[in-house]
Amino acid sequence: MSPWCDILLRRPTRSNVENVRWDIISSENLRVFGQLVSDGIKEEAHLPYVDAHFAPDGWYDGFEEVAETMLISAGELECLRDDILLFSEKVCKTHPRAQVVLDKNGIHDDPFFNFLAGEKNLGTLTPKIVDWCLKCFST
Repeated sequence: MSPWCDILLRRPTRSNVENVRWDIISSENLRVFGQLVSDGIKEEAHLPYVDAHFAPDGWYDGFEEVAETMLISAGELECLRDDILLFSEKVCKTHPRAQVVLDKNGIHDDPFFNFLAGEKNLGTLTPKIVDWCLKCFST
């Protein structure tokens, strides 16, 4: 849910700029937090583990054998939207059961807030996540 795929926002995207007024976390704060994370990485070989844009070609090959299915979601109005969609394109090319959901009018981690606030209307993404979890984890 709302993966942080470019921890330093090195390549400004439309969503990094346009969605600042809507999202719960700004691009500026994401950059600050990203710098804190990246400062702790001592070897460049470890970067793909925390920043999907450093993943070399073939990084996700065979991933379907590790994770049988995958659900990637992004909020339409979140600052990370474009980075998440770019990441999902890479994953979906190699993982046949990966799926992407773009939450209309959603912001970063929107479904968490639905549950925390006790919302009656859970939107469209939250039920998809719940259904996906039920399919994956029920026996």
